[in-house]
Amino acid sequence: MKKALLISCVMAVGLLGACSPNSSENTDKAKRFSNKTEQKEKATNDLNKPVVVDGIELTVKQEETTDIKKDKETKRLYSFNISGKNVSSTNKGLGSIDFQLKTTKGKIIKVDDSLATFGNEIKKDKTIKGKAYFSVNANEKVSEIEYKPVDDVLVAWKIK
Repeated sequence: MKKALLISCVMAVGLLGACSPNSSENTDKAKRFSNKTEQKEKATNDLNKPVVVDGIELTVKQEETTDIKKDKETKRLYSFNISGKNVSSTNKGLGSIDFQLKTTKGKIIKVDDSLATFGNEIKKDKTIKGKAYFSVNANEKVSEIEYKPVDDVLVAWKIK
C-alpha cells in the first residue's frame, strides 16, 4: 500500500513538473521582447546620418517638399535621397519600395511608384543610390520615414 502511494506521488510530481512552463523559455521570451523594445528605441535616428541595419549602411536625406495641385486636390510630395552601402559579406537588396512614411496619426504612406523608383542587388562593399517619393494629402503631417524591407520596421528617421 505504501509503495503504491509512493509511486503515485512520484508520478504526480513528475507529471506536474512536465506541465509547468520552463523558466528558461520564459526568460528567452522576456529577452526577445526587451530586445525588440530596445531596437525600436534605438531605431529612431536623425536624417543625414548613416545607420547600419541588416548589413547595409543607410543614409537618408530629405529634399525639398513640393505642393502639387491635381484636379481640385492638393498633395504634398516628399522626396528623399537614399544611399545604401553593403557592409556585409553577402549580396543585399535595397530599393525605394523598402521605405514608407508614417503620419503623426499613424497612417502609413507607401512610395509613389508613378514617379521614378530605384532598386537593385548590392554586391559586397558597393553602394546604390536613388530617390523615393511619397504623395501625401496636404492636410496630413508626416512624422518619420521607415525602412521596412519585410514584415518589421528595422529603422526609422524623424522628419522635422
